[in-house]
Amino acid sequence: MQAGGKSAECVGKLLMASSGKIFISYLMMAAIPFIISSTMMGLYWGLFSDAAYYNDNAGASMNKDTNTFDWCGIVTPSMSGITFGDTKWTVVFTLNAITYTLLTVFTIALALSAFAWPLAFCGCAGACCSQMLHLATIIVTGVFRYSKDGKKCAEQAIPINENKLTFVDVGDRMQGLFIAQCVLFCFYGCCLGFLL
Repeated sequence: MQAGGKSAECVGKLLMASSGKIFISYLMMAAIPFIISSTMMGLYWGLFSDAAYYNDNAGASMNKDTNTFDWCGIVTPSMSGITFGDTKWTVVFTLNAITYTLLTVFTIALALSAFAWPLAFCGCAGACCSQMLHLATIIVTGVFRYSKDGKKCAEQAIPINENKLTFVDVGDRMQGLFIAQCVLFCFYGCCLGFLL
């Protein structure tokens, strides 16, 4: 009887000693998806802000309902003989910004579930659903960036703000973000799966 009590005590000590290490590894694995999603969130909200700034300034000379950013600075499709259409880049920026905001919130909920376990339900349900949205967002980004209109818009050297940011720069940034999203998607999912 005495030997059984001592072994249970040893097992208890080992569990207590390893729980700190498990907790630290849990938080480290939470940091990776948090860094990825919060960085992407900030970059896409920045692109959304640039597009909104351009539309606000261009809207002073025309109807406010016209989204000139999606038309690459062209007020109407028939101007200047350019015939390409709506790129829907602001849709891409909005969708990505919202998706990565949700992913950031659910990653924080999963990380905080180590302290308050009810957050695990919110974090798990949200992470599972938002991962489907994450994949769809990556596909939509690629489709609109590499569409015929998106390629032509990425060649326009029209400045969109006072910092001389052009549609070429925005197209290059979208391309870089799309490639990063494709590369980091599996890595993000694996780290998030560890938390679930």
